[in-house]
Amino acid sequence: MRYGAPIWPGDRNIWENIAMYYAAGFNYIEVSLDYPWAWSVDSNVLDLLRKAMREFGIKIAIHAPWRDIPYAGVYGELRMLVRRILDVVKKYAEQLEALYIVFHITSQEAYKIPSVKKAVEKSALESLGMILKVLEGYNVCVENLPAGFGSSIEDLELLVREYKESCFCFDIGHAILSGLGRLCTINELSHCITAWIEALGRYMYVAHVHDITNYNGIVHDHVMPGGGIINWEETCRILARIPVKYVMIEMFLTGDLRRPLSSHYSRALDLVSKCWHSGG
Repeated sequence: MRYGAPIWPGDRNIWENIAMYYAAGFNYIEVSLDYPWAWSVDSNVLDLLRKAMREFGIKIAIHAPWRDIPYAGVYGELRMLVRRILDVVKKYAEQLEALYIVFHITSQEAYKIPSVKKAVEKSALESLGMILKVLEGYNVCVENLPAGFGSSIEDLELLVREYKESCFCFDIGHAILSGLGRLCTINELSHCITAWIEALGRYMYVAHVHDITNYNGIVHDHVMPGGGIINWEETCRILARIPVKYVMIEMFLTGDLRRPLSSHYSRALDLVSKCWHSGG
């Protein structure tokens, strides 16, 4: 099992972050190809990532761009433009020898209207088929989302069961946010995680791990594991049943919503790796 950490355009210093992750014990990073990185002619991100691969022996995974991209949009003309974006993703995947590529199969349509729901599902399936064809040979994973299409167990089942060559990226925080009030309560968060694992655990290849916190009455995700309200002993007993290959600790905040320091990443990795391997 490999443990990874995220890199994205909001990071102030990419190289310092990669070096910090390596020193903390992470052995791969998941790079978000959000705008403007992959589309900027003067971007040095690719060179930095190659340097990290050489100097640290660190591996790279990719999170495909998703903001403003209608992978499950009902307008076929727009979805055809996505094909050009996939070519850019493929270029990065080839040059970085990507361990896997994660996608948000999204739509902003009024998904609760039955006729719209059917159209979105059809579009999502067509887009995933196109993604798998363009990125043949790579581990393409579909991630569960916190809201909208892709946030329910049924949505993800539709996609990964239809295309068994795809895999499932299970985001723990997203599962809780989408399930609150429906699959679990704030005092029974493990019920949300259990429901997803029982339905889709056999397709799970990657886990995005982070905590959530109820801060001043507002629920936040992407919090440092151990800094929020998730019971990690109980959670790891559930997750240990699944032979997941990659665990990405996707934390951007501490429990009091501050920017994490190097020591926070070390503590988070220690907590997650120990409890995962011990099964809680």
